[in-house]
Amino acid sequence: MQNLSWHKNIIEQIRLMQDQERLPHGLLLRGPEGIGKQNLSMNIAREVLCLPRSEADSNITKARELFDSRSHPDLYVITRLEEKKDISIDQVREVRERLSTTSHQGGWKVCVIYPAERMNKNSMNALLKILEEPTPKTMFILVSHIPKMLLATIMSRCHIMNVPVPDYNSSMKWLLKGSNYDENEVKSALVLSNNRPFLAAEFLENNLLSEHERFKSILIGVAKLEINFVSAADEIKKLNPIYCLDWFVKYIHSLLIENSNNNKLEIHECLDHIISAKNMMIRGHPINIQLAWEDLMMKWLKSKPTIH
Repeated sequence: MQNLSWHKNIIEQIRLMQDQERLPHGLLLRGPEGIGKQNLSMNIAREVLCLPRSEADSNITKARELFDSRSHPDLYVITRLEEKKDISIDQVREVRERLSTTSHQGGWKVCVIYPAERMNKNSMNALLKILEEPTPKTMFILVSHIPKMLLATIMSRCHIMNVPVPDYNSSMKWLLKGSNYDENEVKSALVLSNNRPFLAAEFLENNLLSEHERFKSILIGVAKLEINFVSAADEIKKLNPIYCLDWFVKYIHSLLIENSNNNKLEIHECLDHIISAKNMMIRGHPINIQLAWEDLMMKWLKSKPTIH
């Protein structure tokens, strides 16, 4: 858990709410993936659970030690279980039962849910009931990359904070600090991630820059009739599907900017299909990856992109 410079203003807002005794029962942190929202949610939970902030208070020192060792009894975290496609109603119900009991430390109780959009309809409705009749001194911190997938009624009962994408210099400084990354590779990763440092770090750690180059070469090969649909799909399905869809969108956007000849109906239709495929994957819908990519490659070729 790190204190990130681009989160400073949000932490200060939380402290002001604490001082004014107006902490919300529901807090929604929204923003694109890869900017440290999960890290921020834990820093906020620490602020709430370790009050007051006096260094001389031995109880607070103990609370901080418990929190930092991930053993604070009033902190609950809900996330998608391994091998499960979503956050279940049972997970929400279990936390609801625990939150109904007295706080172990005599203060607030906090539950972090991430990514919140992975709750299914039943678990969202269960959370909504809790937010409608909250237990005193309880806070739910929802972390969301795609808040439009949440129930509107849940959003209406949350205090919404938009988490900013850091500026380029802050991202570079954070990525280079204590690392052995090549500066040019870091720059490439930041460009590819749209300046989202946590996502850029994942690209660097998992050698995804070379995977991106491979994907781009396949797109060019299909557009130039050097690779057929089936072969292209067979190669792409070996790569990270969500990242490939993101890179596909980014590549098309770059073509639209670079050459006005690409700004035609077919390429926009191809873009719509890519976004639709990504949304299906995020929602956990069953999808035949091979056939899905064959279809996208066919639409890609049909769009007749101008590539230099």
